[in-house]
Amino acid sequence: KHTCARTNVKTHHPPSYLGYWKPGYDRHLMDRIAKDLVSSMPVAVLNVDYRVKGGYPGPFLDAAAALDVVADERVGQYGLNSEQVVVVGHSAGGTLAYWAAMRGLLPSDAPGAMAPRVVPRGAVSLGGVLDLTLAADDLAQVGASAVRDLMHGQASDSSRIAQDYRAASPINMLPPAMQTELRSEVVRTRSLTPLDCIFTAIHGEDDQLVAVEQSARFVVAATVAGIEVELVRVGGEGHMECLDPRSASWGLAKAAISGALFSRNEVPRYSSGPTTRQWRGP
Repeated sequence: KHTCARTNVKTHHPPSYLGYWKPGYDRHLMDRIAKDLVSSMPVAVLNVDYRVKGGYPGPFLDAAAALDVVADERVGQYGLNSEQVVVVGHSAGGTLAYWAAMRGLLPSDAPGAMAPRVVPRGAVSLGGVLDLTLAADDLAQVGASAVRDLMHGQASDSSRIAQDYRAASPINMLPPAMQTELRSEVVRTRSLTPLDCIFTAIHGEDDQLVAVEQSARFVVAATVAGIEVELVRVGGEGHMECLDPRSASWGLAKAAISGALFSRNEVPRYSSGPTTRQWRGP
């Protein structure tokens, strides 16, 4: 069986409500698309909450715990395959989905840097916040001061906060370039690493809550890093439409999930250039 972990999977913390990492919505916001995924693919879906009080690193550690629980012996009795996992996140959850997929690249002293028990094959961001530094500096990018509140300030405020941004912001976690010797080693061992994960960023062109630039900038940086990535800009849809199973955004997300789980090659594939599509509907 395959597992599609959504970062919005209940951990050891009590259920919280979320929206820009703040009280406002809980995981039930995702119920319709979670149920649609289960009904349309042979997958198990874990729909998770994370704490919203206290800011960084709490939500990130909860996302890591939720993903690693798939490898737990008690979960194994349900026949889940911890090597066949895709993480999906919407908005603030998009940050956590990409962070969870790449946390194996974190420096050893960063929160959540312990060796991941689960490395996803795919990561799908739905209108995700993928450049926290930019979002904190430009309040028009994401929900006013939401990122500053999450990260306890701006990167320019102190060296400690700047270090936290580097460890939390998906775009800053990317390696600056894919080194030849590292690429050769990955291919030789064929072990699943964050560099193997297929990243898909789906963003409504009419999104007024999270700027499309958040996804576009990540795609360019990931391409430079040699990571397989695609940006799909969906015309006529905004920030919340992707939560409707009938939406074009969700249909494209399901195609990305299916591709990562069922269609990918065993040997890692590397990106030779940025891939961007615009979806205008039939």
